[in-house]
Amino acid sequence: MSRTDRKYSGKNYTPFDFDFNLCLKVPFWLGLSIAFLSRHILTPIAVFAIARKTGNTEMNYLLSEIGVAHIFASMPALLVLTAWFKRNPSSPVWVRHVWLNGRMLLIISAMADLSLRLVMTVNWWKPLAVAFVLLDIYVVIYIVISQRVRDVFTDFPEMKAESLTDDVRLGRRVGRQ
Repeated sequence: MSRTDRKYSGKNYTPFDFDFNLCLKVPFWLGLSIAFLSRHILTPIAVFAIARKTGNTEMNYLLSEIGVAHIFASMPALLVLTAWFKRNPSSPVWVRHVWLNGRMLLIISAMADLSLRLVMTVNWWKPLAVAFVLLDIYVVIYIVISQRVRDVFTDFPEMKAESLTDDVRLGRRVGRQ
């Protein structure tokens, strides 16, 4: 049985749902959710890069509501984003570990962001504040309910045989004795 014929939680996927490593591709909405939850780190990087390249500092207002707590709330999502880009057979063990725990990390990031938004927002009449709260709630519901998201986070490219140690290839436990 080939990897594309395998059932994931009772659902068959088409060959177009797999990448070149024969792992499920990250769906568009999950990628957007990861970027949304990483925004407190990605936005300052983008603003500084644009300001440095163009000399224009008019976008600095985007940084006004980002605090240290928001950056900490985005760190789990940034870890998942990093694991997504490093998701290949020769990835280090920490990438595999982060990816396999990615759903929980994204839920933690979304809940932390939602909590900060609820506690720190003083201008509730602004539509943007309400929109961010609703987006955080949507992301949590999407990550919890979506079977495709579950299947994506349980799928990781198998390690290449040449990158395995003899102990791992022979099935011996490595590390704790």
